[in-house]
Amino acid sequence: MKKLLIAAAAISVTFAACKKSDNGGDTGRAGILTSGNWKLTGLTLSFKSFFTGNDTTADGFSAIEACAQDDLYIFLSSKKVNVDQNVSKCDTSAPQQAESGTWAFNTAQDTLILDGVIPVGKYFKVVSFSNTSMQLQRDSSLLGTNIKAVATFTHQ
Repeated sequence: MKKLLIAAAAISVTFAACKKSDNGGDTGRAGILTSGNWKLTGLTLSFKSFFTGNDTTADGFSAIEACAQDDLYIFLSSKKVNVDQNVSKCDTSAPQQAESGTWAFNTAQDTLILDGVIPVGKYFKVVSFSNTSMQLQRDSSLLGTNIKAVATFTHQ
């Protein structure tokens, strides 16, 4: 059951990191987001254990296929998101890079909206954001268990 929760949460938060693009001189969060590649480097899942009732923290990154762990996410200034399979391709017949959806910040820039990038959910709370890394949080529920997933992306 724990592995199912970890895998489901990992899938629900696996999303984009960036490739270099013209950010038009924007120095805010959008400018930083579009200024280079982003790579998912960590995924922490917190939930109450179904079996014991205890609070549990798990490494969700290890549940992601190895070939997807090196993917680069590219947030373009056109508000599109591309995913580059990088060195380890999961599907050798797939294109190296493919458009996977769109991105936007809400007005307060404390939520990153990823539309079409992942199959479940599209609103991600910005926990931290800098020139070198960002942490995004997604709260969800699976089989009555609340899951908090925090994904760490590193600017490449």
